Amino acid sequence: VKEYCAGYDPKNGVFLCEQSDEAAYRLLSEGVGELLRVGEVNCTDSFRALNIRRRIPVRVGVSISGDLMDLTIESDDIPLRELADILKSYRRRKRFHRLKNGDFVDVDQTVAELGDMVDTMRLTPAELASGSVKLPLFRALYLDRMSEKGEALAVSRDARFKKIIREFKTVNESDFEIPAHLQGIMRNYQVFGFRWLRTLEKFGFGGILADDMGLGKTLQAISVMCASKEEGCSGTSLVVCPASLVYNWLEELRRFAPGLRAVAVAGSQSERADIIEESGQDDAA
Repeated sequence: VKEYCAGYDPKNGVFLCEQSDEAAYRLLSEGVGELLRVGEVNCTDSFRALNIRRRIPVRVGVSISGDLMDLTIESDDIPLRELADILKSYRRRKRFHRLKNGDFVDVDQTVAELGDMVDTMRLTPAELASGSVKLPLFRALYLDRMSEKGEALAVSRDARFKKIIREFKTVNESDFEIPAHLQGIMRNYQVFGFRWLRTLEKFGFGGILADDMGLGKTLQAISVMCASKEEGCSGTSLVVCPASLVYNWLEELRRFAPGLRAVAVAGSQSERADIIEESGQDDAA
């Protein structure tokens, strides 16, 4: 008894439990079970009404609308406005969180996965409490990767979301063909990089091609420019690079894409401004 009720009132012969959430949680989660091993335990209705919720059933729904991702968060047992508070307890490495109705919630794997999702999706407490938020479409890839690793959150996806993820997982089987004049020149991993870049472009995503130095990132970028030109896309591709590489890029464009009109934006500030002003007829600058 002293393990869970350290205080003692000798006048009334009563052991007293410390008035803190930690003491109440220990008594509920461990103490009652220990006391039942040695005797009979009687309690008031108000004490019996206290609960420890071992898991938080959270459902996440995701659908694609235009170029945005609609994310919904639902929980039948926990008010959404309290989820943000539960996450605060999790980040403070607490074992539990006390709800406003007096119940306790174990900070378990569900809360950990929810915290990862909130961080990955960059949700604010207000967005989490609303239960519905629109996010940039590219975050669909992060959400899919996160949901693959976790098991506690129930994530439902609509058909378009599944299609986007499927296309990124099967990039090498896409219908994007490299320009004919680069057939036999590009290596297999460069062809994969080309198709990955085209898939990003298709869905309006940004991306970073981070191959090691010397593996042909320039060629892969040039192949995408050539493919866009062959498909009749208008506009000028802008290559931003260190000044020491400007003419290297120009040489590579002439070598691998002789059909593209390319110009180096170099010279004084006024000269560069004039070149940019006139570059609308060029394919690359």
